[in-house]
Amino acid sequence: MQCVRASTRFIERSIAFTVPLIIFAIPHMDHHYVSKMFAIDDVHFMDSNNPECYNYSSDSRLMLSWISLLTAAHFFLNVRWFMLIPSQLAGVLAYGVCAILGSPEGAFNVPMNLALFCGVTALASMAKRQLENNERLLRVQLISERVARFESDFKLEQAQSSISSGRSSPNRRSSDLQSVVAWRNGQTGFTQFIFDMKTDCKEQLEHMVTLGHQEHWLIEASQLSFNPKNLIGRGNYGVILAGDLLGMPVAVKLPLANASLSLPDLANELRFLRRARHPHIVAFQGACILPQAEILFLVEELVNGTSLQALLSGSLQLNTMEKHGVLLGILRALRYLHGLVPSVAHGDLKPSNVLVLDRDKSPKLIDFGLARIRHSHSRQLGGTPRYMAPEVLTKTIQMAKADKADMFSFGRVIFFVLTAANPLQGLSVQDVVSQAERNQVPDLQWPATSVPFFEDAKRLIDSCLKPSPDDRPTAETAVAWLFPCFQATLGGFPDGAHLRDSINRDNRTEVDPETRLVTSCAAAARLYLAQKNQI
Repeated sequence: MQCVRASTRFIERSIAFTVPLIIFAIPHMDHHYVSKMFAIDDVHFMDSNNPECYNYSSDSRLMLSWISLLTAAHFFLNVRWFMLIPSQLAGVLAYGVCAILGSPEGAFNVPMNLALFCGVTALASMAKRQLENNERLLRVQLISERVARFESDFKLEQAQSSISSGRSSPNRRSSDLQSVVAWRNGQTGFTQFIFDMKTDCKEQLEHMVTLGHQEHWLIEASQLSFNPKNLIGRGNYGVILAGDLLGMPVAVKLPLANASLSLPDLANELRFLRRARHPHIVAFQGACILPQAEILFLVEELVNGTSLQALLSGSLQLNTMEKHGVLLGILRALRYLHGLVPSVAHGDLKPSNVLVLDRDKSPKLIDFGLARIRHSHSRQLGGTPRYMAPEVLTKTIQMAKADKADMFSFGRVIFFVLTAANPLQGLSVQDVVSQAERNQVPDLQWPATSVPFFEDAKRLIDSCLKPSPDDRPTAETAVAWLFPCFQATLGGFPDGAHLRDSINRDNRTEVDPETRLVTSCAAAARLYLAQKNQI
């Protein structure tokens, strides 16, 4: 970087030195001033074929040459405006020398020409300075926005860490090990919606408000309304209420004062969802933040559906095609999360965190309170013991391999979807943890009844449940593995699946990404033109 900067400064100084030399050289190309400088008779510079040309002698060409040179230097050369001041002074000095030698313009026109030259060069200099100031202001504004965004992200993460540190570790570990949804009878008062925060939480929420304004996801209090009695769900994070955002039905999520997963995980979900866009991930609508009241409302898409846990545990069941479609949808969401830069791990993949839409039985991942962005400063993953990878249970996970923990959980989810039975029913939580500490994975107890596409599913499950994260497949590999079962076993495709995954298979070829996109664009253009010519 220093070498590049030094090279740029050298080029700039070279230009600033060269332009005055050119200015002083221009009069040497004018026959009138050459004759004056070298005391030569003007007749030697006359054009013999056009003797009338000498009857008209002027400084116009000289002035136009100087003005054109300085204007080009100001607007087309990458030189700071003050570096061109010597060039302007050189122009004034050069014309002064020409006036002393004897200008053909006469005593009256010389000052006029000099004033015109000074005015034009001064305007060019001021314009150059204004352009540079505007560029600096834009650069400062851009840097300020980035700094504010990074600072808000830091404050957001600091809010999670500071509040997490205020909890006792045994309670937190107990919550992580149990991770149960506390469904209670009766109504909950509005006072329970206010979460317990430290004295600096108001400042941290104000930073979130600043970030929300910059990224345009902040929802004003006047735009959101909900009834505390419209309870959709309640869990270890808090409650979900049905609300209204400018006439649109939404789900409003907010923590409880006694929730084991309160502001830090809700703020973490906000941190992730504000940038996530995928058809199999619950859509983020925004957040309403009230710093003075120390309240945060997370506003998400209102999904008309049932959790996968409740659906398969109840009387309603999915057919084989629908089960396969649910698994593919979950995999596509994981492939999207793990393919982001930096990669994101859901952290708590389980049937209760998958909603199945009533309309088409497609899945949507929810509850990203334990999601983690893969970098060295990420907090440890959490989750539910029966679906957690051994390295997560023993807290030895490397964040660079957090996506493989999701794949372990997905293996257990496959088992639940195909059998409608919770994995490891005969083992206690402590048994699961003990085996994880010995780097062992308990075997799944398959039912005696027939299971759809058992052989293909069992191979994928066994691969996902490998004790070592390095031995587990990626979401991309699992999609390629699971997808052919539609043709081989089911003889069909869910809506749009053949189109999406045929595109993805084509995109897996080992080519440069930009080349691949350019090639696809050209192919689409040719196809369009061919169809247009047939019409």
